[in-house]
Amino acid sequence: MAWDPAALVAGTFGGTAHPATERAWDRWAADHLQNGDIAFVFGDGYFLLGLVNFSKLSTELTQSDFSHVALIAREDGQVVVYEMVMDGVRRKPFGQFMGDSVRSVAVKRLRPEYQGHVEAALAFCRHVYATHGRFDRDFRLDNDRLYCSEMVEMAYRSAGLPLSEPVPINQLPGYGRIGDATKHLLTSVTRIRPDEPVYLPGNERFGIWSCPYLDVVLEPTAASSPPSQEVADRPQTPGTGVPSAVF
Repeated sequence: MAWDPAALVAGTFGGTAHPATERAWDRWAADHLQNGDIAFVFGDGYFLLGLVNFSKLSTELTQSDFSHVALIAREDGQVVVYEMVMDGVRRKPFGQFMGDSVRSVAVKRLRPEYQGHVEAALAFCRHVYATHGRFDRDFRLDNDRLYCSEMVEMAYRSAGLPLSEPVPINQLPGYGRIGDATKHLLTSVTRIRPDEPVYLPGNERFGIWSCPYLDVVLEPTAASSPPSQEVADRPQTPGTGVPSAVF
């Protein structure tokens, strides 16, 4: 769940990947990704002047390997992603996306019988991009702003295909394990409510990753190691992908 580092006083992010690595991801994406695929990533975001790894905190809260999601499209001869970050909605080439503080990535795809929902979902993201959609710092479902998981979820809901149900923050599996100081920080420095239901990248039990309509295209893979052709072309068993820790 990609919290807003800016709302927590300060934020820093890691550097970008080597250009050759970005080009390798672009080549892989051109050969293997389709409209409507969903990228699940673990990022490298920090807050409190870089003292706390925010991505790690969010994955600990949700017991997930993923802190961020984005929707994939093939446009103008390249593979791009639509994502919502704290600066607002972005559209960027897949390789550049992978070089932007991403540590690991996995990809899922709608099963063939649900592919008819893809174009409407992409139209939703294109509209958000064209209208300069804003990031939801409060993680609310009752406003016109969006956070990453909410944008992907609402894109498919607008197409008539709910992928997951929201979960209240204080009911997340790792919520009871975070310290009181962190909980106090979230409620005092931000306007995030612990009882607010949120959409999540998730794991095999809840969130978008758990959606039964999705099959694995790419198992969790280190951003520094684009898959070889041999691995990328290996057949996936539908419905059996379970995230495993990369880092």
